[in-house]
Amino acid sequence: MKKRVKKEKKPTFPVREVDAQLHAACRELNIGHIQAAIEAGADVNAPNETHEYAPLDIVADSLNGWDDYRFNPDYQRQIRTIVEMLLSHGANPNGIYADERPLKVFAWSCGDPKVCAMLLRYGAKVNFMCGDDDSVLDLVWEEKTFLSMDDDSDKNKGIIQRLDKIFDMLDQHGAKYFCDPDFEDDFKK
Repeated sequence: MKKRVKKEKKPTFPVREVDAQLHAACRELNIGHIQAAIEAGADVNAPNETHEYAPLDIVADSLNGWDDYRFNPDYQRQIRTIVEMLLSHGANPNGIYADERPLKVFAWSCGDPKVCAMLLRYGAKVNFMCGDDDSVLDLVWEEKTFLSMDDDSDKNKGIIQRLDKIFDMLDQHGAKYFCDPDFEDDFKK
């Protein structure tokens, strides 16, 4: 007979209704609802009920898959508009979810130099650990290398060019390459 193991429930915290509306609109990637929630006084840095995600984190987490983003210009424009809207209203460009920071998602996963430039312009930090002792610069380089060896490398040429731009942009902003295990995450400072 198997014993049932109870999953540990994450604690939840009260969230103002207007902030919950902003979180929902960010999950849906709904520009009009995001704007309405901001105009109604939503806090663009308010964490969700489990204190894991702020609105910018939710947008990054809500993308419908990397290929959808990488190959769909209309979808890219929609996301860029949302990111710009949140940042221009004071959203923290670093988000609050340490392992999936917006810069990591938009640089490595999506390969979007325009969003990366926005995040950097609003003060995103470039030196933080991503998973197993990798930096964002490491991840971008690895993705570019992987895509260039892929059988669909012709399809990937545009993405590889965008990753090159992102790599240069991160490098110009002082991103560290091949972080060692003793590297201190400047997000904690």
